[in-house]
Amino acid sequence: VITYLEWLSKKRPNSKGILQEYLFGEVVITSVWWNGEEPLLWWLLFEDKKYRAKGVGINTGCEISLVVPSTSPPDWLPAEKWISFLRDNKLVGGEYDINMMLTKNGAYFLEFGPRFGWDMDVTYLPLLIERAYFEGLGNALLEMARESTGTLLLIDGVALSVRLSV
Repeated sequence: VITYLEWLSKKRPNSKGILQEYLFGEVVITSVWWNGEEPLLWWLLFEDKKYRAKGVGINTGCEISLVVPSTSPPDWLPAEKWISFLRDNKLVGGEYDINMMLTKNGAYFLEFGPRFGWDMDVTYLPLLIERAYFEGLGNALLEMARESTGTLLLIDGVALSVRLSV
């Protein structure tokens, strides 16, 4: 990193920027299941990313995940911009997320990416299994990947998982 910064300072001597700014707030991961045309389902994920309980250990995955499903995005999320981005770039059906830091000054974007197979997925799957459309969860995921339209039905409630390690 230092070599790159030295090269960058020679290449652009008058440029200014902040490498990192510490933000105080809560990280909220907002995920959308996208069918290639429209959002099917939104998830809010709140995590404690420490490996062990009570803030001990390195940051990995999560120790505790609280997943809240919704058929509409949260008010503070610039959802129309996100949907436009997905449509304009013709992104295929799948799960996409934005990690954000919510602070007293607003929401800050941290990262964006396609996802499936992370801690949150295992946590929320019980909310879909019994009432997934197209007669089963596997078929629902397949139809979504094929960019079918439809509605994912949810069991009411939230999902919580706790990772135990010894």
